[in-house]
Amino acid sequence: MTNKLFISTSCYNGTQKLFDIIKIFLEHKIFNIELSGKHDFLEYSKIKKIIKNEKAKFLLHNYFPVPEKPIVLNLISKNKKNTIGTKKIIYNAMKLANETDIDVYGFHPGYLSETKIKANGHFEFSKKKNYSSNQGLKEFKKIFENFYKKKIKSLNKKTWIGLENLFPEPTGQINSIFCDFEEIDYILGQKFINENKVFFLLDLGHLGISANLLKFDRFKFLEKILKKYSHKIIEIHISENDDIFDSHSRISRTSWQLDAVKFLKKKIKNKVYFTYESRELNIEEIIEDKIFLEKII
Repeated sequence: MTNKLFISTSCYNGTQKLFDIIKIFLEHKIFNIELSGKHDFLEYSKIKKIIKNEKAKFLLHNYFPVPEKPIVLNLISKNKKNTIGTKKIIYNAMKLANETDIDVYGFHPGYLSETKIKANGHFEFSKKKNYSSNQGLKEFKKIFENFYKKKIKSLNKKTWIGLENLFPEPTGQINSIFCDFEEIDYILGQKFINENKVFFLLDLGHLGISANLLKFDRFKFLEKILKKYSHKIIEIHISENDDIFDSHSRISRTSWQLDAVKFLKKKIKNKVYFTYESRELNIEEIIEDKIFLEKII
């Protein structure tokens, strides 16, 4: 298996101008870059030009390209304007990826409540839920399959579209779908998923929170996922947290995720992209962590 480490643009704690971050990364010999949604709005044509002109390998993630007017990316929102905006982001990401030869774009499947973005960038969920977890999964399956067949499949010649595992809130309240093995198995087991270029984006930080708050063994989870869907794992996210809050902290040198990476390396036979997705790091910390992680993957 040939593995590559990518660095998310969300790692950097300085400017949020996409071109400037890419320039800084390239100056420091970071040539594998995941473009994520923490940045200022930039027109589609300018993003496309940057990707085509730079000597780097890119991946796309979730809230990217960033829309001009902020929304919460939620495919199962009952707010029609939000759902239309979500589909537009996903469609634009897949269109951009196919036009610029990018292999993968992964996104968060959805939330059971309507959501506001707080000043710190985190979500504030409505106390009123639109769906139970089971209802939300069924709604996502219906909406995503229809959207994929009508809008994504026809333009998708190269790029894989990925579904990322999510997690409960620190209180234990479940506002997200796709948090445990049973939910992930339900979606990944769908016939149309297996027949199309849809992959599973395994986020180890999210897994740690779910395992802790939902009381399951994270390594047994990995064993079950690998047994059924190892061929669907194309990207793996790495970032640290306390197994309660998704802080995207700097990776610890004693993190359980390092053992998980070593385990996954032995079991997955296809090519995998590992992406470092911590936040609020300066460029020196990013380079130090890059060198450290590259020795492990």
